[in-house]
Amino acid sequence: MIALLARRGFAIDAALLHRDFAQPHRSDASVRAAWLAIYRDTAKYWELYELAEELVDLEDWSSNGASATSPRSSASSAASRERRHRRGLLSQGALDIRFFPELWEVRTEL
Repeated sequence: MIALLARRGFAIDAALLHRDFAQPHRSDASVRAAWLAIYRDTAKYWELYELAEELVDLEDWSSNGASATSPRSSASSAASRERRHRRGLLSQGALDIRFFPELWEVRTEL
């Protein structure tokens, strides 16, 4: 994803393109700036904007373990996740993982 942003002309920190992918991705200002530009001009970057929305949906779905089509599934999955957490089946860190942290930051800001 980050390489795609770089190929599309966004000024992405080169270190991110050659990082150790075994390590979790941390939020980066250059990636955040790229997504912010995309969200501010959705007409110009429509394909990237649609991709961003799909990534957010995918992450939300995977963290909730819910079907995106069911309006009740999110609350139900949250309750199920809480029960598993209480039983020690999920660590707190597993609940807080964000695969695309910059997308969440930009969406929160806007």
